[in-house]
Amino acid sequence: MGIKIERSISPTNPDTRLKTKRSKRTVTLNKDVYEIVNTLIPKENDYLFDPDGFQQSAKLARLLKKLDIPRTTFHGLRDTHTSFLFSNDNIRLDYISQRLGHSNSQTTMNYYLELMPEKTSARYRCIKSIRFIKITNFSYDFSGFYCQITH
Repeated sequence: MGIKIERSISPTNPDTRLKTKRSKRTVTLNKDVYEIVNTLIPKENDYLFDPDGFQQSAKLARLLKKLDIPRTTFHGLRDTHTSFLFSNDNIRLDYISQRLGHSNSQTTMNYYLELMPEKTSARYRCIKSIRFIKITNFSYDFSGFYCQITH
């Protein structure tokens, strides 16, 4: 159960290509969200959500205000979701990286670990420190944090 990410849309660029090869992916959804999304009828252009003049940010702001939730952006929701995933030590870095569509796990570590200083414990510092070592087919379980590096 998931949503396929196959192209990108932009109000300023007609190019629909995704940024990286790994950007093309299926993002899994839990059963409840999947059932809600599955009730949506695709628009004439096959999108579930019409670009509608790219007013999604304003629509999100109105929805959050109505729900009495602090204002954020779609990227803020992505960051919150990623932080939630990182907070669970049973979720592997490679899974998070794939879910975000990053070209590699290092991209995920570089961006998100900087935002989460509590995750710079010994195991994360260890993983960050091995990024400069050329390793082939290495995998090791660092106390619940799975690290796999292939060069």
